[in-house]
Amino acid sequence: MIKTNFSLRSRIFISMIVLVLLASVLIAGITIYQYSEQAKDYHADRLERKEEQLKRSLWYTLQESPLVQNKANVSPIFS
Repeated sequence: MIKTNFSLRSRIFISMIVLVLLASVLIAGITIYQYSEQAKDYHADRLERKEEQLKRSLWYTLQESPLVQNKANVSPIFS
């Protein structure tokens, strides 16, 4: 076993460096997790907004079409 006698000043300095590095790693981990959760929520909300917009667009197209709404007229209504 290698016996090294660091001075109190050196031990405090090394301890502070280790604490700062540990805090930085923890902050980085929490930031990455929070960012990924925010991105997931944003994309889910965006998809819901897109779905609602598509429903409104389809409803408007069907309401404005002069053709009778049945299966045979679906293709002409949306072309």
